[in-house]
Amino acid sequence: TRIIKKIQCFDPMGCAWRDTREPLTIQLHQLGFDENSLEQILVREHLKDLQGSHPREIMKKLNISEKRFQEAKEVITKLDPKPGWRYSSTPLRYVNPDFIVRWHDNKLCANMNEELPPRIRVRREYLQIIKNRANVPREQLDFVRQKIQAAQNFIIAIEQRRKTLTRIIEGILEYQHEFFEKGYSYLKPITMTEFARQLSVNPSTISRALSNKYVESPQGIHQLKFFFTAAVGQIDKRIIFQKIREIVDNEDKSSPLSDTQIAKRLSRDEIIISRRTISKYRELLGIPAHQFRRQ
Repeated sequence: TRIIKKIQCFDPMGCAWRDTREPLTIQLHQLGFDENSLEQILVREHLKDLQGSHPREIMKKLNISEKRFQEAKEVITKLDPKPGWRYSSTPLRYVNPDFIVRWHDNKLCANMNEELPPRIRVRREYLQIIKNRANVPREQLDFVRQKIQAAQNFIIAIEQRRKTLTRIIEGILEYQHEFFEKGYSYLKPITMTEFARQLSVNPSTISRALSNKYVESPQGIHQLKFFFTAAVGQIDKRIIFQKIREIVDNEDKSSPLSDTQIAKRLSRDEIIISRRTISKYRELLGIPAHQFRRQ
């Protein structure tokens, strides 16, 4: 039961539900409605009646006004009765990281993933054609030479790309060393342009090289673009991570803040993000849901 309750706090809130009421009560609890609230009572005891055409019977039984009933009903209708159903048709995407960051001799090192396709080369048979050119018609020889040259140029381009990617991941590892060692709270902001300047590389080269490239580390699997800040004028998620950490560290441990309450605290700093996003970032930071932080 304890494990199921923990899973039910994952995004989407209320997943792993065992009956139709459970995801709704979990979501209400996350929104700050306690067990004795009208909203919780309606879900637990009158969920089927809410779908009927006799609301006055409920109002009479609970001794509440029509206005209060409609307010509670509006809250309930905005909940998700089947968490996760929107994602059921989305195919799983499996990622093979291009680089792997691991501890080696008490030092973090980045290496190419050996499981990726091996280095390519020109087949020996075609090189033999050039070597034995005396017996090969000129037209065929020119064709083979042209294709071998194209293949060699392609191999050189791939090798250059490997070297560029290696420089990039080594630069990321050096700059974001604390992140790889300690976690999300230690991400440091840097734009792609600033990073390119440090490596003496054109920013467009960095951008192209990072496209759909991933790194696996003790902190999980991330796109390489994850390590660069948003454009000027946007809120860097690293700042949000840090503020969430500070809010939780300073909360009343006997009454921890829900994700909704954390969102309200952030709004005071003009950081407007949804409760769902707060939940996602909190999990990335390794912070349990509020019901598991109570001491």
